[in-house]
Amino acid sequence: MFYAMQIYDNFLSEDEFGFIRSYFINGNFPWYYAPFANNTNDPEHHYQLSHVMYWSNLGKVSNAFDAIKPLVNKINPEILIKIKANFNPRSDGSKVCEYHIDKDFNFNTKTAIYYINTNNGYTLFENGEKCDSVENRLVIFDSKQKHLGMSCTDQHARILLNINYI
Repeated sequence: MFYAMQIYDNFLSEDEFGFIRSYFINGNFPWYYAPFANNTNDPEHHYQLSHVMYWSNLGKVSNAFDAIKPLVNKINPEILIKIKANFNPRSDGSKVCEYHIDKDFNFNTKTAIYYINTNNGYTLFENGEKCDSVENRLVIFDSKQKHLGMSCTDQHARILLNINYI
């Protein structure tokens, strides 16, 4: 099965991106430990820090949602389903999570990944396509497309936003 991926570099203006980047990397952002990442059950090697900002059944669940409104507005979703920030710590060697879909929504949903920092990690799709982690880059793809995240080795962390929407 083939799904098209769209990549947008410099998605937000320098000011909008600068604000969002500072918001998430300033040292005061409340990250929460998740003992596993993306369908793995290996907390020693596949943990991450995350922060949910929006759930479709609850709406805004964090004030961080207000900080990313320029991003959400530019994506212009018909319906938001979930928005989560991920902080994947640097690893000794590239650590890979398993191929996964964010959630089987049973309808036509898209996933957008917005990269907060540039690093040598990336998103790899089951069909072989790859999207490097480049700050202020947005990649959009069908939510049913299996993908995985590769950790970084050259920065403190790989930081991104994951947005599911219609």
